[in-house]
Order: sequence, then C-alpha cells, then structure tokens
Amino acid sequence: MSLAHTRKHSTFIGHIIVLILTIAIFYFFMNYISNYQINTISKINSKYGVTENSLIPSNYSSYATELEKTNFDKYSKPLIDYVYFYKDAKKIDRYYKYAVFENQCITRITITKIEMQIQERDRLLEEFKKVDSIKLSKIFWNRYIDILENKYEIDELREMARAMPIC
Repeated sequence: MSLAHTRKHSTFIGHIIVLILTIAIFYFFMNYISNYQINTISKINSKYGVTENSLIPSNYSSYATELEKTNFDKYSKPLIDYVYFYKDAKKIDRYYKYAVFENQCITRITITKIEMQIQERDRLLEEFKKVDSIKLSKIFWNRYIDILENKYEIDELREMARAMPIC
C-alpha cells in the first residue's frame, strides 16, 4: 500500500480553523501597527507641547516636518494640513481686520481667500472624519473635529465680508 491511502484528508473544519487563525493574526498585526503609529504621533505631540487646549505648537514648522518624517499618512497628513490651515486662517483674519480698519472696504481677493478657506475646512473635516478609532483620543482627534465643526467661524466672516463694499 502507498502512503496516500493511509493519510487522513484534511477536513472542512480544519480549513475554517486555519482561516480564522489567519484572520486573527492579520487583525492583531494591523492593530499593532495602528497603535505604533498613534503612539509615535503622541510622543511628537508631547515633545512639542501639543495639548487638547493648544493644538498648534509655537514651533509649528518643525512640528509639521517631524510629522511628515513619520510617513503615517493616515494620521499625520490631516494633522499637518490642520497646522497650515490654522496659519492660513490667521492670515485671512488679519487681511479682513486690515480691510475693515484701514480701508473700510474689502478686495475681491480677500473674499476669494475666505471662500477657499471654507472649502479647505470642509475638505479637512472630511479627512478627519474618514479616520475613526477609539485610540485616537491620545492625539486629540475629536478635538480637531470639534474645532472645525463648531469653533471655526469662517462662515460669519464671509457674511461680514460680503456686507462690506468692494474696493
């Protein structure tokens, strides 16, 4: 007799068990990678003094550069975009205040910049909402969403700018 006749054939249940084990190993591996990325960003945040109340560090350019070096696009790209979004928002606010106090009129360019800022806010908000995890509280993810949804008053600024005469 040959060995092929004495060997037991694999069963359907055996295949299911191997499949479940493979899926479990893959899940735990992906979970480990995700935790590593979030912990790395959390360490960068603590290094630059980023807290829930102060999301933009004073040395924001090196903060953004260090986040770029991590290559964790899923988590770091929205954070980097938020830093530059915040800096642009401060510039637009200065342009508006200058227009109100110095000229008593507003330029079309400033109105266009405000409109572009609204589009950028909506894009950035979608980028933040796309990523969802319980572990993201370490890097204050929900705080970024809250600020973009509720605290950032660019729509009111647009209405005030539209009410002003155009230079």
